[in-house]
Amino acid sequence: GGTTNDAGSSGTYDPTNRTITWTIIVNHMEASLTNAVIIDALPSGLTFDSATVQEWTGTAWGAATSLTPTGNNFAIGNISTKMLLTIVTKVTDEAYTAKITNFTNTASLKWDGGPATGPSASKTVGIGYNAISKSGTADVVSQQVHWTVTVDTKGQTIPDLTVYDLLVYGGSALNLSTVTGIPAGISTSDLTQRYNQKYEENSFAGSGLQIIVYPIERDGVRVADLLKITGFVMDAVNTFHFDTIVLNPAVFAGNSTTSVTNTATLFSANTKLNAATNSVNYPSRMLIKRMLTRTAAADPASGVNSGITNDMSLGFNYQEKSAVFRIGVNSNGMDLNNAVNAAG
Repeated sequence: GGTTNDAGSSGTYDPTNRTITWTIIVNHMEASLTNAVIIDALPSGLTFDSATVQEWTGTAWGAATSLTPTGNNFAIGNISTKMLLTIVTKVTDEAYTAKITNFTNTASLKWDGGPATGPSASKTVGIGYNAISKSGTADVVSQQVHWTVTVDTKGQTIPDLTVYDLLVYGGSALNLSTVTGIPAGISTSDLTQRYNQKYEENSFAGSGLQIIVYPIERDGVRVADLLKITGFVMDAVNTFHFDTIVLNPAVFAGNSTTSVTNTATLFSANTKLNAATNSVNYPSRMLIKRMLTRTAAADPASGVNSGITNDMSLGFNYQEKSAVFRIGVNSNGMDLNNAVNAAG
């Protein structure tokens, strides 16, 4: 097992003096083992602080005894019960953190006469927190998705905090080495392309925050928008909103529910810190067909929406030997005259 001592997702975050405590239980079968040794090589980013070992009494763990390893080897001697090794490790201090860092620790057991490679077990523990999160809702009438992004440093001072969001008009990846408009100093590999969307002009809202929209062009044709958001404060939660126009007719004028995805990436100046991705379901219903119940079919004008059924025994009129269907065209109610695709 593994536990951390950091505050996690609440309060002011301190990226120093953090620890992960690992617990390792060996000899579950309570065999008699000679010169038992637990081998535990700590992953990079962790340093050894202290360790204790405890013997199972049959009902509880006995008194903890301090144990000093030799390199990666924790000698626990001759045993015939379960043993609990607890290792406290220090996490390398940071000036600030904006993401969860995962550490995987693997321990194995060896003893005299045992196999050369003894039994082993691993545990992964994350420490830190995600400073950026993202959510969204689809608006099928307006051909848009409304996105919300939250940035929270939890009191840490992170210089030049910036969020970038790359919206590609088309449905496939751009070769970013062939486009113009990306600000100098930004590594294109740190940007995540999300497709079939463009920024809705003047849709940005965020108290005290500023947005710059960089037009991304290829061969003189605008093919993407790169959003840059700045002005974040360190002593409060920052939230901003913006809308994207969904440009793929298969999504906004189709007959299925499609996933629309967006990624906001958090930077300190030109250094990527973290990213938040969210997908929303976009339910497009350009053409639908439904069967009316016999009762609704007697007066279709009033029963067209309330008397829908998938049960043939309720929809079939046994006297007239007929069924009445409702066909809905543009059932989402879009303004199709002004709908646009990736080509504009």
